[in-house]
Amino acid sequence: MSPSHRQQAHRRSLPIAGNANVVLVVEDSAEIREVLVDQLEAADYEVLSAPDGESALKLLASCKFIPGAIVLDLAMPRHDGHAFRQAQLDDPRWADIPVVVITGDDNLERTKIASLKPHAVIAKPFEIEQLLEVIGSFFPFQRRKPTRH
Repeated sequence: MSPSHRQQAHRRSLPIAGNANVVLVVEDSAEIREVLVDQLEAADYEVLSAPDGESALKLLASCKFIPGAIVLDLAMPRHDGHAFRQAQLDDPRWADIPVVVITGDDNLERTKIASLKPHAVIAKPFEIEQLLEVIGSFFPFQRRKPTRH
C-alpha cells in the first residue's frame, strides 16, 4: 500500500473526537515510517502518518480529533520537525500533545532540541520497544498487545 493511500486508510478508520490511543508519526523515510506505523498498530494504537511537517499540519487541521501523541523526526524536507513543532506549540488546539523527537543527527545541540520542548528524545537507531515504552507512558490506562518482531 502506498504511503498516501495508507494515510487515507488510517484517517477513514479512526473514530471521531477524543480517541486517546491515536499516534501521529511524522517521518520522511517511507521505510522507517512504515515500520513505526506497523509496530504501533501491532501494539493497538491507531496511527496517522505524514512524510513531512507540512503534511502533518494539514492532517491535524483536517482531523476531528486530537492524537494522544506525536512521533516526530527532525530532519525532513518541506517543513522540517523544528518548523512543525513550532507551529504545533503556537496552535492551542495541538500545543499540549506530547511529542517524542526521533533523530539521527548526533551533532544536534541539546539546547536546540530543548527549545522544542519535547516530552522525550530518542536517538536513531533505536529499539522499537524503547519507543513503545515512551509512547505507552502517554496512555497509562490503555491496554496493549505484545509487539510483533
